[in-house]
Amino acid sequence: MPASADYLNLMKQSTPNVLLPLSEPLRVKLPAGRSKGVKRIAMHLDEPDLFLKELGVRGSLTPIAASPD
Repeated sequence: MPASADYLNLMKQSTPNVLLPLSEPLRVKLPAGRSKGVKRIAMHLDEPDLFLKELGVRGSLTPIAASPD
């Protein structure tokens, strides 16, 4: 997934396997007192299916392969 203004990769050292799209921008606090509005959050989870099941989005969201930005 290429870098963009509304994308946050929480796993710089790993390849994300879940991309969580948000319905509206979320302000995220970053190191050094910075913040960023994001609509997509990429993360690498050991059990992505369980995470999505717990979110209750099993049918509408699936784990994906995303390349690091």
